[in-house]
Amino acid sequence: DRGFASIIIVIVIILILLALFFILKQSNRESGNQNPNFFSGAERAEDRDCKKEFTKFSSSPLKVEDIEFIEPMGRMHAEHVTPTDHQYIRPLPWDIEPKPRDFISPGDGTIVDVQRLNFTPSGQNTPVSDYRVVIEHSCDVSTTYIHISEFSDKVKKAVEEIEPGRKKLVKIPVTAGEVIGKIKYLPELGEAYQVDFTVVDKSITLGFISPSLYKGNEWLI
Repeated sequence: DRGFASIIIVIVIILILLALFFILKQSNRESGNQNPNFFSGAERAEDRDCKKEFTKFSSSPLKVEDIEFIEPMGRMHAEHVTPTDHQYIRPLPWDIEPKPRDFISPGDGTIVDVQRLNFTPSGQNTPVSDYRVVIEHSCDVSTTYIHISEFSDKVKKAVEEIEPGRKKLVKIPVTAGEVIGKIKYLPELGEAYQVDFTVVDKSITLGFISPSLYKGNEWLI
């Protein structure tokens, strides 16, 4: 009897562990994944419905006339303890051009990952909520936009509602030059937040001296 009871206990423990594993796995898929190299739930290109060939970008992420300046990659500041993997695109000051600016897809692709962010900007006390979007342009190339204030009607309809701190995996086709959203004036900042823009190409390795230092941030190399 004791042996039978022990077997039952072991089976129950295994079932509980399996249930926890699947719950954590699902939670990880739905919660914010900060890796801009994340395309979809599948890791291998052959398991994803993606384009093998990359078509050169033909559009700017923001209209050129809406840009005040672009800060290149490589800056180390605040929470960025390794050189930044993204550009900062600063829109024109609101007192010069007081209107929302368009976020534009630089090339044909598919929006695959949408995350709603909830953060407090440096030096501020009021939290801000906006969006992060990953566009897959081929099996190797993706772009990431951060700080989208609102989506276009097409993207909004496909994404629906997302709670702050959560994300959705989607498949929304977009074309080069298509407006996917807007960046708007934020009263809590007294300005618009800058655009974080990242391009990732998995087919290229930069060849850093100590790649082991970038574990957990493999897209940086």
